[in-house]
Amino acid sequence: TLRTSYIARIWTENPPSKLLRIRGFNSEWVTKEAVKKYCNHYGLQITNLDTANLSFFRNPLMLDLFCKMISKESSGTIILETTTYLKVFDDYVNKLMVNVQRDLGKPHPSLMHEALSRSSKVFLKESKAELPLRKFYEAVDDVPWSQTDNSKSIAHRFLEGQLIFILDNLQTGHSEIVRHTQQQIGGYLLAKYLIGLYPNASDISTSSEFTDFLRGSVPDSDTGERNSNAHQLAYDILTFLVILYAQKGEHLVERSDDQAVIDLSWQNLSRGDIAANKELLVKTLDSLTSSLK
Repeated sequence: TLRTSYIARIWTENPPSKLLRIRGFNSEWVTKEAVKKYCNHYGLQITNLDTANLSFFRNPLMLDLFCKMISKESSGTIILETTTYLKVFDDYVNKLMVNVQRDLGKPHPSLMHEALSRSSKVFLKESKAELPLRKFYEAVDDVPWSQTDNSKSIAHRFLEGQLIFILDNLQTGHSEIVRHTQQQIGGYLLAKYLIGLYPNASDISTSSEFTDFLRGSVPDSDTGERNSNAHQLAYDILTFLVILYAQKGEHLVERSDDQAVIDLSWQNLSRGDIAANKELLVKTLDSLTSSLK
């Protein structure tokens, strides 16, 4: 199997005529049907299937891993909400870490997490959310490209796992780049990195990362303006920042009137994903919404 972006790289002329193209979960209906079939197979019943956010499952790897992990812990009936996805994402990352530790002779777990953190640091600075292969290796392994040894490389194992990162081919110049397997995974990892840098919502709202790359990721409801420099994963990053700060008892919307933050706060509130200081959040959202009319 191969990604379609590699066809021109492998066959510069006349690719085979009988290549079977699998489009994946390319619509909401297909995703929902796949979720139903997987959950039935694993004996899982989702009580809010018609209202749940199923976009997390557009990557078949995520759906497969989710069902396998949840079926080991759940009694059979589950509610899909953001906190559910957060736990699965943590398990998702931990699964990769365990595999890499095993392959490299069990180095200390902190080395794995430090390597992942370094990758998030450089991905955050790349607005297109993709890195040249060489830059990815140097960031993760923290050694010059000339000293890379695949037998000892954490970056190499991250790519082999294909759980968090995936290698892709640029059509122009046939150069290879690394990106996250899906945007939600990238958004989650970068949000976790930012939470580590800015434990308090008041700190991140005034940070250069927020101002330069996250703010204005969706058109403002009043002016229609959008930040042309916004990060490719800005909305996904904000999705998890809103819920992660809420879990700490803080609400990012109290510190920022960014349109995406407002929208995401309303969404999380309506889905029941936010419990802490709910009354204060409703008051803040009502005030912001009124001021934007």
